[in-house]
Amino acid sequence: MIPSFMLLGLLINESGCFEMVVGNISTANVTVNVLCNVKPGSLTANDFSQVIGLLMGTTVLTVAVIGNGLVCYIVIFSYQMRSLINLLIVNIAVSDLFLSLLYVPFLLYVLFLNHWPFGNRLCYMFCYSIAVAVQVSSYTMVAISVNRYIAVVWPLRTRASRKHTKSIIAVVWVVAAISSLPFLYITSVEQPSIWYQKCELYVCFGSRWNENVPRVYKELLITMQMLIPGSILLFTYGSIAVALWRRRRKQRSVTLPKSNIKTIQMMIIIVIAFIVSWTPFNIFLTLTNTDPLLSMITRDEHSHLWFLLYWMGMSHSCYNPIICICMNDQYQIEFIGLMHRILGCGRFTHMLRRPITA
Repeated sequence: MIPSFMLLGLLINESGCFEMVVGNISTANVTVNVLCNVKPGSLTANDFSQVIGLLMGTTVLTVAVIGNGLVCYIVIFSYQMRSLINLLIVNIAVSDLFLSLLYVPFLLYVLFLNHWPFGNRLCYMFCYSIAVAVQVSSYTMVAISVNRYIAVVWPLRTRASRKHTKSIIAVVWVVAAISSLPFLYITSVEQPSIWYQKCELYVCFGSRWNENVPRVYKELLITMQMLIPGSILLFTYGSIAVALWRRRRKQRSVTLPKSNIKTIQMMIIIVIAFIVSWTPFNIFLTLTNTDPLLSMITRDEHSHLWFLLYWMGMSHSCYNPIICICMNDQYQIEFIGLMHRILGCGRFTHMLRRPITA
């Protein structure tokens, strides 16, 4: 793939005729009349690759919006579903909806515009909001795992109830908002090459990733987003598994209701989906000094890999609703009842069962 600095240009020869050339315009000694309608990477990024990228992105967007919207509707409009765990799952669904809506300008930006026409403030808020949404999902899963850990390992201790849900959700959003503040510093609107300078266009990306302080923050961000939450999740769910195994080994009946056991299993699958989705992106981010957003915009040699890894991370917003509906009986009952009301027929009536009460 041709790097972003290798652009198609027009040179005026001595006879006054225009001559098509492919030149390296990174040096200031070469006078180039750049064709601004020929975007970076356009020689190798054909319409087919843009269509594939758009189909991948719109698939994630459609499934995420419909699925997370259903989860929010089911929990909010069904009183028996308003448990602490379900309300925290709604918090994850809200952050995934927010992330999905941010994916729309991202697709337009990366696939078609190749520059940022929305100004400095929206650039800062765009990158900052993505970081907040991802960390809200991570911290909410930690809150759920801690709640389940206390309920199973220390059943006699006081644990958070439904009335504490608002406080827990507020703390999650505040911590995510604070830990993402450095994104407002490392993000900027700049002109990364002569093509952008000649065409008076700008790019929104983390231009200060390679400075010492932001590099420390990059490692800290990955630690707070993946390592610390991952360690807590591993400890809590590992402890839960050990506690349940010991009870079975001692031939004692497990005191947890069956619905709670299924909830724990469901949350473990949600955590695994989150780790599998975002870990490849974070690993590649630590191994390179290239900003992923700049790479995708300018279509350098790593742009397709960055797009795939970022798409994998964003696709996590699709999985949670599918996992909830497939693994939780109450979600299934409410979903089938909703389909029955929407379609207005008795097609799903035979599938309805009485709700399982915890």
